[in-house]
Amino acid sequence: MHVMHAGVKGKEVKMKGVSPLIATVLLIAFTIAVGGIISVWLTQFTQTQTDIVGKESETQIVCGTGGIQFSDVKFCSTNNYLTGAFSNTGSIGIGNITMTILYTNASREVRYFENRGGSLFNLTSCCGNLTMIPADKFAFNISLGGSNHDIIRITTNCTTTRVSDEVSSSKNEISKAC
Repeated sequence: MHVMHAGVKGKEVKMKGVSPLIATVLLIAFTIAVGGIISVWLTQFTQTQTDIVGKESETQIVCGTGGIQFSDVKFCSTNNYLTGAFSNTGSIGIGNITMTILYTNASREVRYFENRGGSLFNLTSCCGNLTMIPADKFAFNISLGGSNHDIIRITTNCTTTRVSDEVSSSKNEISKAC
């Protein structure tokens, strides 16, 4: 294609461009490069997600055989003491035993249990070290912040399947005794 340039009389200026063959080759190369980058990213993303799902599934399978249960829960309103026991009713060891006391005014207390030389202690700050093998049973005696408790809940490290138990004052599951 020849075009006359407006500023130069009598001279032809040739416009050069990329030939259609080279443009096609460059376009194909660019497409393959982008596809390769996306392929690497997608492979890594898929592997990461597969690993996460595998670990969660393993935890759910293992924790599916776990269990914890309250027994003999009593409350003494004279001194605001809550007593009772909890036991591992499952077939696996469980840990990170945490008790949450929910009050009728929507406040709550959290207690973390710790085993110190065979004696059970409850802590108000994170975290306890209590682990329980199957059939373990521990008695507790806790001073509560008030008598208007509603639900007492105990949870473990098996949070995905909620290996937990709870008792409720409103359902008369907590005996009144001093």
